[in-house]
Amino acid sequence: MGQYLVGLAEQRRGRPTGDMLSDFINEPDPALRLTEEELAATPVLLFLAGHETTVNLSANGVLTLLRHPDEL
Repeated sequence: MGQYLVGLAEQRRGRPTGDMLSDFINEPDPALRLTEEELAATPVLLFLAGHETTVNLSANGVLTLLRHPDEL
């Protein structure tokens, strides 16, 4: 996944598309630019964090409704 995202980021170097990955790769301040390792890890981490929270919210919501069918 990291390699795929690094390749995608390289496609957006100098040709931003208005997304967060484009912002990461086209950061004008050298002090704030991500290293290649950070560029591979950060989007993966954000992707997994978003997935994890969505799955847990959905599962806990369904479980709560099953435990309290009167609220359904």
